[in-house]
Amino acid sequence: MRAWASQKPVRRQWVAAVSEISRRGTGDYASPTDRVPETREIIGRAAQKVVLGQKTPQQAACDADAALLKLQQQDPPRLGYAIGRVAIADPFPPSTSS
Repeated sequence: MRAWASQKPVRRQWVAAVSEISRRGTGDYASPTDRVPETREIIGRAAQKVVLGQKTPQQAACDADAALLKLQQQDPPRLGYAIGRVAIADPFPPSTSS
């Protein structure tokens, strides 16, 4: 692993990031949307741009915020929330009767 990681700076950065996550831990959170794969893609793309040196963390975060806002506007938030990978529905959904 060390030989592989030493071949390229991005690999060393990846190993450092994984090591940091293993020391501090990581949470598993999903936004309250049915479009979790799309939100993960947006966030993953931002992280990739930072790791590759194509954007600063602030630039990548701003771009991700804009993309997530656009996605949210396409799919208005529902009442409810997500814990880990288990979505919890609102126990009191809005009434559909007039």
